Amino acid sequence: MTIECRTLFWLGTATLLVLTLYVLSDILLPFVLGAAIAYLLDPLADRLERAGLSRLWATIVITAAFLVIVIAAFLFLVPLLMEQLANFAVRLPGYVQSARDLLLGYAEEWLGDSFSRTESTIR
Repeated sequence: MTIECRTLFWLGTATLLVLTLYVLSDILLPFVLGAAIAYLLDPLADRLERAGLSRLWATIVITAAFLVIVIAAFLFLVPLLMEQLANFAVRLPGYVQSARDLLLGYAEEWLGDSFSRTESTIR
């Protein structure tokens, strides 16, 4: 193979690989995240093994700790989120009115007299 053919082959292979990864990105994301988490938690599992736990029990301890952290985060964040959503619901009519006033001001500025005549015709 000449250098040009070899270059074209590798360029085509790289392009095909990138396109395949792009098409399958939604499917591959959970696997990539899982592999990254496993890679990052492996030293912790090794340390627990050195402390005398089997690999199975080290995995169980890490998983249980993760679940406790997630549950605690939900217990903390859900009430906060509910409070903020309630505040947003209370303030929403004011936001809508402010947006309406702002847009009407811009419309009057841009359209001038024709807007006033159209608005009075509509009413």
